[in-house]
Amino acid sequence: MAQFKFQSQPAWARHMARLMLEDPQTIHLLAVADGLIPIPLATSRLLDRGYNQAAELAKSLGQAVERPVFPEALWRRETQRQQHRLSKEERAAHAREAFRVAPQWKNKLAHGQWVLVDDVMTTGATLQAAALHLQAAGASSVSALVFARTPPPQSHAGAETHDTDME
Repeated sequence: MAQFKFQSQPAWARHMARLMLEDPQTIHLLAVADGLIPIPLATSRLLDRGYNQAAELAKSLGQAVERPVFPEALWRRETQRQQHRLSKEERAAHAREAFRVAPQWKNKLAHGQWVLVDDVMTTGATLQAAALHLQAAGASSVSALVFARTPPPQSHAGAETHDTDME
C-alpha cells in the first residue's frame, strides 16, 4: 500500500482493483452504480504525489466493470492539516469543510447511484463528508468502496473498539 500511495507506483491500482473485484458484493455494487467518484486530493497534495491514488483505483475498477469514473465531480479545498494526524472528532469536523461538489456537477448528480472510491479508510470521516455533499446535490444513493481499513484503536482493556463511520 505504501508503494502505491507514497512511492509513485500508481500501477498497483490494477492489482488492487483485481483483488477488490473478487468480492461478489463489490461487483454488484458497481453493476448498479451510475458511476464512480474518487475522493479528491487537495491540489498541493496532488502536485507533490503526481497522481491521485483514489482516482487511479477508481479508473481501474471502472474499466474492469465498464462504469464511468468522474474525478471532476468533487473537489477538495487546500488545508494545512493532514487528516491522518487528527483525532476522530477533529477528522469529522475537518472533513465536513474539505469537500465541495463542482458547480457543473450539481444537476448531473441528481437521482444517481454513486460509488465513492478511496484507497484507505481510517475513521470514516472523509467518506462520510463526501457522501453528504453528494446527497445534498441530489444523489439518490451514495456507497463507498475502499481497498483497506486501518485497524480500529485498541481500548485500555485490550478489547477491540468498533467504528461504524465511513471515511
